[in-house]
Amino acid sequence: MGVRISLPVQETGEEKGKGMNKIVSYLQESYHELVNKVSWPSWEELQSSTMVVLLSTIIVTLIVWMMDLGGSKILEFYYNMFK
Repeated sequence: MGVRISLPVQETGEEKGKGMNKIVSYLQESYHELVNKVSWPSWEELQSSTMVVLLSTIIVTLIVWMMDLGGSKILEFYYNMFK
C-alpha cells in the first residue's frame, strides 16, 4: 500500500483569469461595505470619543508615572540603607 500523488492540474486560459476576477470582486465588495454598510460616527461623536481616549491616556500615564516614582524612591531608600 503506497501513497498516491496526483499530478498538478493544468490551468487553461479561462481559469487563469478567475484569480484576477476574485481580486476585483473582493475590492468592489469591500468598497461597497465601507460606503453603504458601515455606520460612521458623526462629528460630535468623534470629538466625544477622542476626548475620552485623550483623558484616559493622560490618567493612565499619570498612574504609571506615580508608580515609577514610588518604586524608584523605595529602591533608593533600600540602597541607602546598605551604604
